[in-house]
Amino acid sequence: NGYNLNGTRIVVEEARPKDDAKLPISGTRLYIGKIPTMMKKHDLIQAFAPFGDVVELNMKDDFAFLEYSNVASAYKAYQEMNGAKLGGSRIVVQEAKPKAGERRGHGQGGELGIKIPRYRRSPRRSISRSRSRSR
Repeated sequence: NGYNLNGTRIVVEEARPKDDAKLPISGTRLYIGKIPTMMKKHDLIQAFAPFGDVVELNMKDDFAFLEYSNVASAYKAYQEMNGAKLGGSRIVVQEAKPKAGERRGHGQGGELGIKIPRYRRSPRRSISRSRSRSR
């Protein structure tokens, strides 16, 4: 990257489809909310599979996080499924916020970015405050 070849500087960057640059969402992970309690994982995958390759699905009680293999698929699902009726109720589809310790976008740590551990240790108390023990 940055080498000269016959007097021309060569720049190498990550390749992205042209469509990705124009999309209002920048990630491949979606938050799906207000899921009916009767819905199962396979029902969600079946509903969201037409928009692209589903890489991962983490489902809780009434919400889920779904990840696609590319941003264009996530955007299509967002456009079509946000406010759509699923199992008798309207669901909410939004771009998921990054997991704690992750950076948004494509980084050197993988497709979802670099994980940064965030923890703080509380200082240990070395002296007992109890007076009954010192007597």
